Amino acid sequence: MTGPVAPPGRYQVMLSVGDRSQTRSLELLADPRGPATQKDFQAQFDLLVRIRDRLSATHEAVNSGRRIRRQVDEWTSRASARPDAASVLAPHAKKLNDKLAAIEDKLFDPKTVDGLDHWGRPGRLSAKLSAIGAIPSFADYAPTTQTYEVFETIAAEVDEQLAALQDVIDGDVAEFAGLVHELEIPAILVETAS
Repeated sequence: MTGPVAPPGRYQVMLSVGDRSQTRSLELLADPRGPATQKDFQAQFDLLVRIRDRLSATHEAVNSGRRIRRQVDEWTSRASARPDAASVLAPHAKKLNDKLAAIEDKLFDPKTVDGLDHWGRPGRLSAKLSAIGAIPSFADYAPTTQTYEVFETIAAEVDEQLAALQDVIDGDVAEFAGLVHELEIPAILVETAS
């Protein structure tokens, strides 16, 4: 998805270079051959902004989950210096990472490159959002009722996964952080050469 295109109308454009700025007015015009009204263009723009925002939230959730998993792995590695702590921490780390991986798997397929190699695998929510975003941006017309319905369905599924991620952060991540503190796992491991 390339992003929402501004609807026809008057806009201000500012160019700043160093300490100098210039502002000019411009007017975007609709193709006069098309039947779309200003209201149609605005509806298209508004839906595309909503799709973009849900897609951004989806990607941020994936990135957040990956950052958490990376930190869990780092703490688990630090705990390996103390077998008593490692044996307690490892099962909690696995449980937490498995929950985060399951959420990511519903949101995003890391094996998809440029959206071209997803054939034969079920589409993830980010791919579905991208695909639904292509429909209203294809031509100059108001989005169809079906496009709105499909978007709302996908957005609700995304919201479920975002809520699941928040639950993991509020529960499992907090529990894991408390366990790290309780086990007094060092923040920095200094390894010496033998």
